[in-house]
Amino acid sequence: MEISGQRKYSVPNPHFGIFPILSQQANLSGIASIPKGYPVSPRLKLRLTTSTLRVIKFIIDLVLIVTAYYIAYLLRFDGRLTAEYTALYLTTLPAVVVIFSALLVFFGIYRGIWKYSSIRDMVLIASASFIGVVAVFFFFKLGQNIYIPRGVLAIFLFVVVAALGGARFLHRVYAIYWPMLKKQKKRVLVVGAGNSGEMIVRQMLQDRNLNFAPIGFVDDDESLHGTRIHGLPVLGSIARLPHLVKARHAAEIILAIPSAGASQMRRVVEFCEASGVPFQTLPGAKELINGQVSVSKIRKVKIEDLLERTPEINDRFALWQQFTDKTVMVTGAAGSIGSELCRQLVKCNIKALVMLDQAESNLFDLDHELKRMHGDQGTAFPVVADVTHVEKIQAVFQKYKPDIVFHAAAYKHVPMMEDFPEEAVRNNVFGTLTVMDAAVAAGAERFVLISTDKAVNPTNVMGATKRVSELFCIEKNGHQAMKTTAVRFGNVLASQGSVIPLFQQQIHSGGPVTVTSKEIERFFMTIPEAVELVLQAGVLGTGGEIFVLDMGEPIKVYDMARHLITLSGFKPDEDIEIKVTGLRPGEKLFEELWSGEEKPESTEHPKIMRVVNTLKRKNNYNHENLERLHAAAEQGDAVLIRSILMDIVPSAKLQ
Repeated sequence: MEISGQRKYSVPNPHFGIFPILSQQANLSGIASIPKGYPVSPRLKLRLTTSTLRVIKFIIDLVLIVTAYYIAYLLRFDGRLTAEYTALYLTTLPAVVVIFSALLVFFGIYRGIWKYSSIRDMVLIASASFIGVVAVFFFFKLGQNIYIPRGVLAIFLFVVVAALGGARFLHRVYAIYWPMLKKQKKRVLVVGAGNSGEMIVRQMLQDRNLNFAPIGFVDDDESLHGTRIHGLPVLGSIARLPHLVKARHAAEIILAIPSAGASQMRRVVEFCEASGVPFQTLPGAKELINGQVSVSKIRKVKIEDLLERTPEINDRFALWQQFTDKTVMVTGAAGSIGSELCRQLVKCNIKALVMLDQAESNLFDLDHELKRMHGDQGTAFPVVADVTHVEKIQAVFQKYKPDIVFHAAAYKHVPMMEDFPEEAVRNNVFGTLTVMDAAVAAGAERFVLISTDKAVNPTNVMGATKRVSELFCIEKNGHQAMKTTAVRFGNVLASQGSVIPLFQQQIHSGGPVTVTSKEIERFFMTIPEAVELVLQAGVLGTGGEIFVLDMGEPIKVYDMARHLITLSGFKPDEDIEIKVTGLRPGEKLFEELWSGEEKPESTEHPKIMRVVNTLKRKNNYNHENLERLHAAAEQGDAVLIRSILMDIVPSAKLQ
């Protein structure tokens, strides 16, 4: 269509044409219309076609060959050329130029791009030059009976290689560093002088469109200190980051240590925080597809990076086979652990998945998510039910006849359960007993209880009720051949109502972030990691066992709060206040994964331990005490509930 007042231009190939910028605004399938007087940038006007560039490079090389040949004569004869050798130079020059230019073309020297010149290009230039010198020597000696001094040819070989290679090297230096001088790029220090750091810096140097100007590395490997990588110095250890950021005027820090463990990441982040500049990271090794390192993968540090990385499962297929063609029920399916169990179980080629929860909105969302991700295969069945309703739970179990049961339904918030101990008892104790009895009656093969580190030497009602649930697992094992197992672990990151989402909400509101004590420590792990280990533990046991997941090192909650504030772009106690509020009722300073009368033993899995009772102290778990506990819960007698729980669990110290 003709547009009045406009001039038509054809648009060449965007990669080789002289108008590559216009290709973003033009219709490449036809003709682009450009208004009269359209401003064309100087860079656009100077862009040349590939063939033209090759001709220019060829001419430059011819000049360099001619010059190098002349310099060879000057060096051989100490700068004093006689008329005889001047005539020899002029006589042989045309053949030298033809032979060398033909060899350079034959070796494909002009197919390369100068700014990406590499050692391979230097090898090709050296090979072509060596063959060229030999060819010149024999051409004139045998064909023309002209003798060129061998010293001239030897010097010419070195000079011409240096000239041709040097031109390409200088162009590469210009292409990499000149844009940095023209454009103010972000000066970055790179943590990690290994393969990942080298690849990241190489890409930063080569791609002029990136906004990074690397100025050096830091690494704890002392053998690298003082060395250079791509011309940039390894400036010292990671502990020097705060000093180096100021001394080198760095604007940002890039962490290129994808294989770093959680403790190392926490240490590095502490130095980054002390530096006072933004910092980003490459993802962990398992997040990098095929180990591919790229600037595009750099992202902000997440709180998950400061925890243990997801463990490697040696044979995930063998694990999934344990659930093949099985009907699996998950109680508390809409919760953080329960929903992740469902997500991982649907990958195991199970016969049916029964998702039971009383939170109908969250259960609806989970059911919709699984159908969206895996299609409506008719194998996932959401069930709205309360584990304390005996008749309903029995009916559900008789309907679906699950082979394996993961019992994740529980009240878990310590302060809330201190205020409502009767609800903790109804749900965590008698809800568990109801589900377990229904599983036995339905002929289930395995029953896996999701327990907690708060069940160890409990100081609160929630922990004591979970310990009673563990005792059920020990006592009920073998009933109707059902194997029972409890899996004990600490806090999971970003679970509903956990400390991290609370901190994030407080930061979003401008603070303060509340911490009960500067000394309080907790074990943390990610939800997918915890669930994968739960599945592993569920098939490891022979029955009547308590497994403990390796949670790594405990982390101070106060430090987590500081890290989270920093990762959110704020400064602790400057932008966001951290307020210490004091321990809450039933709260411990330090959580434990096993008690003094329990001994951890290794299992086939390096991240899962089995705890064994060494003292064999008899607890007071019996029918009479359970009846008393049930009556106290029905009456809502908080004092009596605590007293009976301490009778059943002698290690409990409830207030």
